[in-house]
Amino acid sequence: MNKLFSIIIFVAFCVNVGSAQTIKQFKKKAQEAFSNQNYYAALTHYSTIVDVDSSSMDIMYNYAEAARNYNAYTMAENSYQQVASSEKSAEFPLTNYWLAGVKKNLGKYSEAKELYTKYLSNNQDQSSDFAKKAQKEIEYLSWAEEVVSQPVEGVEVEHLGSEVNTAFSEMSPINKEGELFYSSFRFENEEDEAYPFRPISKVLSAKENASGLEMEGDINSNTRHAAHLTYNSTGQRMYFTICDYVNKESTEIYCEIYYKEKNSDDSWSNTIKLNENVNAVGFTSTQPNVGLDDNGNEVLYFVSNRTGGKGGSDIWYSKIEDDGSLAAAQPLAEINSEGEDISPFYHNDTKTLYFSSDGRKGLGGLDIYKSEKENMSWGEIQHIGYPINSSFNDLDYSLNADETEAYFASNRIGSMYLEESKEACCNDIYKVTAEELLFDMKALTFNKITEEPLSGVNIELLLVKEVILKDSNVDGNEYDFKVKRKKQYLIKATKPGFAPDEILVSTDNIETEEVIGKLFLEPYKMDLLAKTFDSETKSALTGVTMKLIECNSLDGETKVNDSANDFNYPVDPEKCYKLLVSKPGYVPKTVTIKTDPLTGNITMEEDIYLDKVPPVTRLTLEGYLPMPLYFDNDEPDKRSTKRNTTLTYPETHTSYMARKQVFKDKYSEGLTTELKSQAEFEIDQFFTSKVEPAGTGLTSFTDHLLRYLQQGNIAEIIIKGYTSPRAKTEYNAILAQRRISSIRNHFAAYQGGIFQTYIAKGFLKVSEAPLGETAARPGVSDDIFDERNSIYSVPASIERRVEIIELK
Repeated sequence: MNKLFSIIIFVAFCVNVGSAQTIKQFKKKAQEAFSNQNYYAALTHYSTIVDVDSSSMDIMYNYAEAARNYNAYTMAENSYQQVASSEKSAEFPLTNYWLAGVKKNLGKYSEAKELYTKYLSNNQDQSSDFAKKAQKEIEYLSWAEEVVSQPVEGVEVEHLGSEVNTAFSEMSPINKEGELFYSSFRFENEEDEAYPFRPISKVLSAKENASGLEMEGDINSNTRHAAHLTYNSTGQRMYFTICDYVNKESTEIYCEIYYKEKNSDDSWSNTIKLNENVNAVGFTSTQPNVGLDDNGNEVLYFVSNRTGGKGGSDIWYSKIEDDGSLAAAQPLAEINSEGEDISPFYHNDTKTLYFSSDGRKGLGGLDIYKSEKENMSWGEIQHIGYPINSSFNDLDYSLNADETEAYFASNRIGSMYLEESKEACCNDIYKVTAEELLFDMKALTFNKITEEPLSGVNIELLLVKEVILKDSNVDGNEYDFKVKRKKQYLIKATKPGFAPDEILVSTDNIETEEVIGKLFLEPYKMDLLAKTFDSETKSALTGVTMKLIECNSLDGETKVNDSANDFNYPVDPEKCYKLLVSKPGYVPKTVTIKTDPLTGNITMEEDIYLDKVPPVTRLTLEGYLPMPLYFDNDEPDKRSTKRNTTLTYPETHTSYMARKQVFKDKYSEGLTTELKSQAEFEIDQFFTSKVEPAGTGLTSFTDHLLRYLQQGNIAEIIIKGYTSPRAKTEYNAILAQRRISSIRNHFAAYQGGIFQTYIAKGFLKVSEAPLGETAARPGVSDDIFDERNSIYSVPASIERRVEIIELK
C-alpha cells in the first residue's frame, strides 16, 4: 500500500468519446491501470465508458473500485449505490461491504453500520475474513461515533493554506527552529514518458507565513522523488528518502533511506545511502525518524514492507551505533498490526511514539495513535482522538517539545483537490495548537475490605464542581488524567455493588512529584438463599446436592444438605449464575439466577421444586442407539500392543477435545485463505456436532442404564470397535479392542464402581465385536506419509470410534 506513503496525484488528458479508441480499448486500459495501482488512470478510463453507457453494472462496479482506491469517496459511494440498487446486485456480493467502508471514510457511521449488518445478513460464510472484518467494524463504528461526539478539549486544527499546500499532495511536515520542512508532489519529471502524468516529490521549507521553497543542496533532483526529511537529536545529521516508480506504468514507489552529515563549516556532506541493515534489497524503506532509547542512544525508526512484519507495511527500528552505522533492523512488534502501520515520530521529551495505522480501532482510513515507553517496553496504544483524527487519512504527525504545537498531513474535507469534481486525494498539511501544557495524574482504586486493586470503577474528575472527565477501566485499577498545575481536584469513584468514595487532590507540587489519588470502595454484600421442595407434595426436600456456577463456567461450589432444604451462597451483583440441583430418584434441574445491582446489602431467595424420576423403559435406552464414541488417532495408549487400557472413555474424550485447534491447524496448513477457512470450518463442525456430544451422550445413557437396572431389569449392550485404515490390520484389531476396553473401564468406574455388582451377578453384560479397519469406508486414506488426510481429515476421524449398537 505504498500509495499511503505518498499519495500520487497526476493529470490525465480528457479523452473524447468520438475518438478512434473503442470502449473495449478503454476497458483494457482501465484494467491495466488498475493492475498497476494507477487508480487515477483507471478512474479516468472507466469514467469515459460510464459517460457513454452507465447501464453496465460490471463497469459501474469497477468504476466504484477505482474511485475507492483513489480515495474519491463520494464518487465511489454513488457508484456502489447504483450497483446495490440494480437488478444485478446479487452478482456483486461485496458491494455493501465496500460501500460500508466508503461511508465510514465519509464519516457516515450510522449508514456504514447498517450496510455492514446488511452484508452479514446476506453472507452465508460468517467465518470468512470479510465477515470477521465486518463484525469488528460494527463495533468500531459505535466507538467512532462516541469519539467524534466528544472532541478533545483545547485542541484547534488549522489548514496551512495555499502558501504551503497545493492541489497536489503535501506530507511529512516537521518544524525545526521555526522553519517547516515538508515534502510536496507538485513537480514534473520531464524525462518521464508515462501517461497520464506522474509527478515527483521534492523537499521544501517554509518560514512562518511564507511560501514553501525547494530546499537548498542536492537532496532534490528533477528525475527522482525526495521526501520525509528528518534530523537526529543533535541536528548534525539529516535523514531522508529517495524513491523511484517501480516501472514505467505503475504509480507504486520504491524508496531507500539516505543521510547527510553536517561539516565543521555548517555545510552538508555528500548524500550517503544506509546499508542493507535498513535498506533491505527488494523492499521499500521510508519515513525515517530518530529518537532516543532509555540509555540516551539514538534509534532510527522507519517503515518497510519487508518480510518479518505483521502486515503490508510495518514500523521497524535500528540502533544507531557510536560510529554512525546502523544495526540490523527489528520490527516494532508491540506496535505493528495486521494493517498498515506508518509515519513513526518519537517524542523524546515524553518518550512517546506517534504513528498512523489502519489496522486498529479508528475513525476511518489511517488514524494517529501513540504509545509511551515505560520501563524499556511500550505502554498501551492510545488513539489521540478527534478532531486531529478524522474519517479520512491522517498521518505524518510531529510534535514540539512542550506539546503545544503539532503538524500532520490529511486528505480530509477542506484539503485542496486536483479536480474538485472528484473530491479525491490529496494530502494537505495541518497545524495543531493546544492549550497550556497539562500534567499527568493517576488515581488508583482498591477494595476497602481486602485492600486489593479494584477494577471496573467509574471515575469522575471535578474542578470546582465542573466535571472534567469521566472514565472506567475494566482491565485494571489505574486511571490517568491530564491536570493543570496549582489546582484542587475532586475525584469521585463509584462501582455497582460498592459504597462510593471521593478524595480531594492538590496539584501544587506536580512539577516535582507525581500526584496519586487512592480511593477505597467498600463492597456491599449479596447472598443467595435457595430452598428445595418436592414438586408433588410441596414439602421440604432434604438430601439434595446443589452446585453454584457462573453461567459461562463449569467451576463452582458443591454442597449437600442431608438435614435441611436450604443452601446459602455469597454472590456478586449483576451476574448470571446457574444452580445445578440433583437428588437420587429425582430429575436433575438447572436454575438460572440473574442477580440485581446492589445499592446495599441484599439476600435473594429462590424456591426450587424437583420432580420424581419416572421409570426408565427399554425404549428410553434404545433412543440413544446407535451411539458413536470418537477417539484421537492411535488412542488410547499410542503405539501400544496391549489389548486393554487403564483409561476410561471420558478421560480420552477430554484429551481429544483439547486437540481441536491442532486438528484445525494441521488440516488447513498450507491452504489459501478461502480453502483454509473451509478446512477449519469442517474440523470445527466435526468436533462440535460429533466429538463433543459423544461425551455428554455417554453420561446420559449411563445414568438411564443405571436406573433401568435399579428397577430390577437385566440388560446386555453390544459394542463394536472401529479404526481408520492407517496402520496394519493386525495392529488395528488390537487398537479396536483397546478402545472397547476404555468403554468397559467407564462402566466399571462409574459412580465409584456402582455397576460392578450388576456385572458380577449377570444383570449387566457388555459384549464386543472388534472390527479394526476392515469395516472402514472406501476412500479413507491409509497413506502414513499423508498425515493431513490419514489423521486429521474428517473422513479418517469418523472411522476412529466405538459404537454402542444394540441393547438386549
